[in-house]
Amino acid sequence: MRVAYGGWAVGEVRASRSMQPLKNSPLNSHPLPKSLSCLWAVRISAVRGGFRLVERLFPSRSACFHPILSILVFAFLAMSAMASSTISATDRFAHAANAGWIDFRPDGTHGVRVDESFLSGYAYAANFGWIHFGDGSPENGYAYTNTSSTDYGVNLAPDGSLSGLAYSANIGWISFEQQWGQPRLDYSTGRFSGHAHAANAGWIALDTPFSDLVTSSIAAPADADGDGISDAWEMEHFEKLTLSSVSTDADGDGVSDHREYLAGTDPLDAASHLRIVSHNHDKDNTRTSLEFTTAPNRLYAIQQGDLKDKWIDAGFGLVTPESGTATTTRTFFHPAASKLFFRVQAWKPLQN
Repeated sequence: MRVAYGGWAVGEVRASRSMQPLKNSPLNSHPLPKSLSCLWAVRISAVRGGFRLVERLFPSRSACFHPILSILVFAFLAMSAMASSTISATDRFAHAANAGWIDFRPDGTHGVRVDESFLSGYAYAANFGWIHFGDGSPENGYAYTNTSSTDYGVNLAPDGSLSGLAYSANIGWISFEQQWGQPRLDYSTGRFSGHAHAANAGWIALDTPFSDLVTSSIAAPADADGDGISDAWEMEHFEKLTLSSVSTDADGDGVSDHREYLAGTDPLDAASHLRIVSHNHDKDNTRTSLEFTTAPNRLYAIQQGDLKDKWIDAGFGLVTPESGTATTTRTFFHPAASKLFFRVQAWKPLQN
């Protein structure tokens, strides 16, 4: 079996389970183990920077693998087992000035996946190989701690900022931080911006004058107990999956924990829930201003009606929250009416 390391074939696994360096390999200076602690192997070959499974050489497998070989061989196998990437099929490239283009959806289907509070999966750079953004299973259930080799990855905050670490076997750790690079996701468009940094490759631009990096969606969250509430959200706020549901109200504010999740508010703070804070009308009842609470990771629909017919959009479409404030205000015109009702609905962005 040829083992891929950063786009290079660097060794062969034979029936004797020994590792033999390939002649003239540019990575022969990086020694690999001479023996393997597993009893099976697969044959793989390079295909456009990815890998294609050709043949399994041994029918049985042990529970133990050499850690280095596991990283090298199973990086692709892990990626193949993942759910489809959320990254746009066309707007999928970042750029490193010192290392070229990085494809966040390298085989057209798999790649980087954006969940509600973290990223996972792999991107690929022709000049330095695979980049791992996390395994999609943070140890605490909602965010990578980035304190160990088994719990690292890139986190997504409610304000759209990205933080944490990605890893490439050939260039090391890639840092996503908010002091200098300020990488982030725009919830209204799905567009990434800002920079990440690798000590061995320099700055990586998530957006350039020549390209955009866009996620077409945010993946539907895991919901093991089927209560309509994201497992990650429940673990972040309650540390268990059994303490919140459609019928619980942990902070006693009259809004269920399920509705707090949908609105992106804090279920443990009675002052944090979606509501209309103030409303003003002109004397002719043809212009109305509404101020309502907002969360940075939600979009909002303002609707009007007379309680007889269906609710209709007030003319704004989905409203993006005002930056840096806890409330958003919109003013709009409407036909004069003796009675007119308004409501505000929260929408999870980039999800159906």
